[in-house]
Amino acid sequence: MNRKIIFTIIFMLFFVISSDVKIFADAESQALIDESKTVLEDAIKKLQDETKQLLNEYDSLQSEISRLKKEISDEEQLTLTKTDEIKAVEEEIKKLKEKPTKYKVIKGDCLWVIAKMEKIYGDPYKWKKIYWANRDKIKNPDLIYPDQIFDIPRGIIGAGPRPTEYEVVQGDCLWKIAGLDKIYGDPYQWPRLYKANKDQIKDPKLIYPYQIFDIPR
Repeated sequence: MNRKIIFTIIFMLFFVISSDVKIFADAESQALIDESKTVLEDAIKKLQDETKQLLNEYDSLQSEISRLKKEISDEEQLTLTKTDEIKAVEEEIKKLKEKPTKYKVIKGDCLWVIAKMEKIYGDPYKWKKIYWANRDKIKNPDLIYPDQIFDIPRGIIGAGPRPTEYEVVQGDCLWKIAGLDKIYGDPYQWPRLYKANKDQIKDPKLIYPYQIFDIPR
């Protein structure tokens, strides 16, 4: 065979083989690129989802922090208010302790004058409170005598949970008093009050502020 023809055939075979290899290599590279692109896109999407979730959690935490700050602020304000209230009560208790619980009558006194004294009540209209607290010593509220010693009640008598005495306030009646939970919790028990305090209740329909009733148990 002519050498020229042989070289021509060999050259043509080499060209064909080279072309097939190049086509195969290009196809494999493209597949690898496509696969890498898919993996990268999935990774980016996952990262975006995780980022979105973290941002949502961050917003939730910020909202919770704001709520807790408000609660703390409200609690602090409540604490300050309670502290002020406690201080006010303590001041009132201190004032009450400084004021006498007994008073010795001197010449020229009357219940009105005694009640008006700043160290007593600072209010002459509270003379009845002195009268009802000392009704064993005062037969006639218009007649008191030097050297008599009167009890001066402080606070509201009967303010405890189950008092044995009760101080009448404006608007009270026996029915209402008996109905109080701390008394009997039953308004129909009013006759018990009337019977126990007949010495100062002339008419069960008429009772007066500052009267002090015994509460039979």
